[in-house]
Amino acid sequence: MWWSNIAQLFTDKERIIIMRKQTEDYLSLKPLAERFQEAANRITDEELDYIIRSKIKEQIEKQIDFSSLGTVMEEVIENWFEDNENCNFVLDTLRESIERRLH
Repeated sequence: MWWSNIAQLFTDKERIIIMRKQTEDYLSLKPLAERFQEAANRITDEELDYIIRSKIKEQIEKQIDFSSLGTVMEEVIENWFEDNENCNFVLDTLRESIERRLH
């Protein structure tokens, strides 16, 4: 196997040093990963949905100056983001665009 060929490039001492470094990295990063996991588990689906919607809205507002459209139009746009189907449309469009660029 390819990894056995790579392993032959290192001496036993070097392999021990590498394994020790990997273990130290794992032990130092594990508490941080656990904290992130705990924080992620505390976020409700509703909060996550709100975060996604607000970020989409924020990004679109950066691209389009809605203030020139007037108060009524701003309210229409605000209500548009409260509809799940509209947000799903934006998310699906973004996902499709990313997939096209990656293939």
